[in-house]
Amino acid sequence: ITNNELIRQRLIVYLSLVLIGGLVNDFTPLITRSFMFKVQKTNVLNQWFVKIGWFWTLALTSPLIAITTAVLADDRRHWEDKDVITGGYPSLRDRWARRARRLMPYLRTRQMFRLVFNTAIWYVSTNFFLYFEDITGSCLYPNDIMYDDNENASKTVCLKSGNKWIPGFDISGHTFLLIFSNLILIEESAVMIGWEPFGHQLFAENANHEREQKLIPRGEQFRLYNKHSASVRLLFIAMTILSLIWDFMLLQTSLFYHSMLQKLVAAVWAVTAWALTYRYAYRRFDIDVKPPKLSRSL
Repeated sequence: ITNNELIRQRLIVYLSLVLIGGLVNDFTPLITRSFMFKVQKTNVLNQWFVKIGWFWTLALTSPLIAITTAVLADDRRHWEDKDVITGGYPSLRDRWARRARRLMPYLRTRQMFRLVFNTAIWYVSTNFFLYFEDITGSCLYPNDIMYDDNENASKTVCLKSGNKWIPGFDISGHTFLLIFSNLILIEESAVMIGWEPFGHQLFAENANHEREQKLIPRGEQFRLYNKHSASVRLLFIAMTILSLIWDFMLLQTSLFYHSMLQKLVAAVWAVTAWALTYRYAYRRFDIDVKPPKLSRSL
């Protein structure tokens, strides 16, 4: 997975793949039929990954956000350390700092708002795609008569009645899901930038304070990092593997399924939804992904 420095190249690749793959599939189907690596709809990748693709995206990004936010949050025990050192009664400022720190577990959930908004976009978009295909399609009765009344000619009613459904403009939900999910994986993985150096800095601070027999200002943060660092690495590896699966399935969709225009509309909307959220709204409301900062000296 790459991050901000190469995300533009990813966008170019995705849009080019959808455009070129769609043109090949639309105008030279004999070429695509000769390919040996076509994944059937019943394949395990489609049935157990793409069809529940949003579940896998949330299953990996949710714990990553929760763990890294807990580790990177400013939950140091600075004021407790100060009380121990001075032996004095905590001042009003100290008491307010303690109260603010108790609220941190609740404030951390702000980072989860990204996934809530992303899920809302995914849900509304995919259901709109189904609705749009429904209102642009037609029901073909046994006597070959097209019936266009919306109430009686919906796809569900048509198929349940034993008639044939003539698809309308079927915006590719798979294309939208694969591109949007992959962009989310890329954005959320930005927290890994500086993750290892951040751990090295915590370790150095811990060793330095132990050597000088001082209390550790970020002792709790150091403990959390050591406790969860392996889990964070495993989640990042899993996200990378999932991203590669999404790339492969996008190639499949681009070459073998839907028309070029249906895929292009879905791809453009996926990129637009990503840009409106991660590049504007989340930054505007300060809930964007924040990599570790290495500004504190030992």
